[in-house]
Amino acid sequence: MYNLSVGNVKLSDRIGKEYGNRISHNIKTELKKILEEINKEVEDL
Repeated sequence: MYNLSVGNVKLSDRIGKEYGNRISHNIKTELKKILEEINKEVEDL
């Protein structure tokens, strides 16, 4: 039982890192889109 819980912790850490990387990548791409839109609007002024 103890070994199983240790294994689960390691697995959840891996999953957490994977999701964290995906989420941060998604946030970066969304921020890039927003910044590009802002730049276009500034150029139009």
